[in-house]
Amino acid sequence: MGVRRRQVVQGALAACLWPGSRRGPDYRALGAALDGRLVVAGDAGYALARQLYQPRYDRVAPGAVAYPAHDGDVTVCLEFARRSGVPAVARGGGHG
Repeated sequence: MGVRRRQVVQGALAACLWPGSRRGPDYRALGAALDGRLVVAGDAGYALARQLYQPRYDRVAPGAVAYPAHDGDVTVCLEFARRSGVPAVARGGGHG
């Protein structure tokens, strides 16, 4: 069947986004560095963790959702995002 153009482009983009690696960020290493919890795609609680208040954003699928235990965990997450080149988005909730 051969290689399709889309496969070649996706492979080239992956190589550009993650130099030296065909894989994305190592979320398991991030989870090990946190005192809080990290939920990634494939984990039992991922579907619930990625849900947002506004259903119009249901198509958003983050690489991971962190539940920091303290401000040090927040620092670890932000440093990971900076080093890995992944966007970090703060999400509040559960108050009031």
